[in-house]
Amino acid sequence: MSQGMNNPISLIRASMSAQPYGWALGVFIAFRVFAFAYFNGNYIDSDQCVLAQQAEDFSRGLFYSPYFYGQGYNLSIEALLASPLIQLGLNPLWALPLVTAALSALPWVLFSQIPTKPQHQAWILLSSFLWPISYTQISLMPRGFVQGIALAAIGLFAFAKGVRWRWSIFAFLSCAALLANPNSALLLAASLPFVLKALKPRDWLPIVLGILPALGLFGALHSWSSELASLWVHGNPNLTWTWAVAIENLSALPGRLQHLIWFPGWAGLAVSFALLAWLLIRFQAQQVGLFLLLVLLASLGSAKLTDGTANIFYSYGRFFLALPPALAFAFSVGQTDTKFRFHPVWLPIMAAYSFGLWHFSSIRHFGNVYCPVMVYHRATFEEQAREVLNASESSDCIIVGNHWVIEAGSQGFGLVEDLPPSFRPVYERRLFELLPLLDKPVDEILLLDIELDKRPEVLKHPDLSWTEIPSELGPLYQIRTKRETSLRELLQLLQLSSPNWDGKSQP
Repeated sequence: MSQGMNNPISLIRASMSAQPYGWALGVFIAFRVFAFAYFNGNYIDSDQCVLAQQAEDFSRGLFYSPYFYGQGYNLSIEALLASPLIQLGLNPLWALPLVTAALSALPWVLFSQIPTKPQHQAWILLSSFLWPISYTQISLMPRGFVQGIALAAIGLFAFAKGVRWRWSIFAFLSCAALLANPNSALLLAASLPFVLKALKPRDWLPIVLGILPALGLFGALHSWSSELASLWVHGNPNLTWTWAVAIENLSALPGRLQHLIWFPGWAGLAVSFALLAWLLIRFQAQQVGLFLLLVLLASLGSAKLTDGTANIFYSYGRFFLALPPALAFAFSVGQTDTKFRFHPVWLPIMAAYSFGLWHFSSIRHFGNVYCPVMVYHRATFEEQAREVLNASESSDCIIVGNHWVIEAGSQGFGLVEDLPPSFRPVYERRLFELLPLLDKPVDEILLLDIELDKRPEVLKHPDLSWTEIPSELGPLYQIRTKRETSLRELLQLLQLSSPNWDGKSQP
């Protein structure tokens, strides 16, 4: 009986010893598919809807802006890559997270191809499981966090594999990665010891040939975006460096890195640091660890790191998203005698990890602190979109005022239902669509607003008639005008103007 019970384990062990990378890749893909199905398949948020709308525009050949709508940065690579999938018929709200999931997995797969030993390759893939569930979640968020990391990973892979013109490719993609998202600096820092060791005087020319087109790209995008500065909701982020901010971030370091450590507080940070230090020593990659630590400490003086909250959907963790792939690259170019052996204890560990994803991904954890984006369960989101559709049958347009749906209502609902033009005028990211409509007459609009009771002068305005529509979504108002009124005038009457398009109004 004992021999029969051990036989399946022996067979699995023998198979994994013979094909360690195949098994590791299977586990990696299965987990990523599960995470995508459970996380992206269930949750959506308002900022994601903005990027999905951009992807929808790209798929129709409409390139209104080089950046994430409403701001002067972010290359929107996820939206660009999602546009062909949308042309093939996939809904933007599925195409976009699918691209993000692929980009977030790409560095691990590429870096696992750098070593030559199958055991070493397998370990690189499995090192992705060193990080908690919260890291997996934030890496699956469509928001532009992973685009720079993916670009840098492609450049590093080409460099490590010695492809033709590797210095030019690496230089160009490194510059593009930093332009896409500065968090890629951590990954590039990890590569410095490896790259500098290979650098020869003759390599400077191909490096310059790689940097020049990157500078041209930056110049073209900067010029284009500068022309659109009047359409920005907010411009470039504040990246100023100060000692005061550095001390503040350093004193709150466990909170800043909370999506990368398993246990809270300084104890959790110390345990994580000790484990990673041991791994860097084992893979003979101490120089990489030193470079990473120095860049990490230097980054703490940036005021941008204090932007956001502890909420998973808008957090400090987004800047440090490149740290795990950076360590994976260090492991991939290091030297070790790591063996890949199956042990039965792996099974309960993997089961616990899967349960952690299932249990701790609950939406009850979202919104417990201030969060400037609205998080939805997909089923709720689609149901609310149908409510808006039914309420807007005779409306010229839909206006989102002070309502919790924000961009999800003004841009996301229209991606699942065929709605009239929808805008959030006080904070509209698509002013290039709103501006042409401002001086056109409107007879009726649907207003989503939860603060009208604070503006009785609006409710009692003699030129407007109101009908409140019962809804699980919250207050919906059908507003009809009693005289010919333009959309601009109506928004001014509703006190929903914005200085971005109406110089007379107050923010």
